[in-house]
Amino acid sequence: MKTAMRRRVFHEENFTCAKCGVVGFEKKFPKGGYGYYTNDPAVFLSIDHIKPKSLGGGHERENLRVLCTTCNTQKGVKNA
Repeated sequence: MKTAMRRRVFHEENFTCAKCGVVGFEKKFPKGGYGYYTNDPAVFLSIDHIKPKSLGGGHERENLRVLCTTCNTQKGVKNA
């Protein structure tokens, strides 16, 4: 997945986890790239495939959402 698509998803969803609602922020790294954090140093934001790639899901915008690492870990691979 390209960086532009990842950033688009984060911005469109206001850096907010789709499941629990935790809000985060974007941080630009000095040597390039971005990280997505929350106020809890143990929880990060990530991009989740609603329909997992292993079940035929793609990288289309409609199949992507923001989840925090806590919610993404709990989800596992399930049918959408």
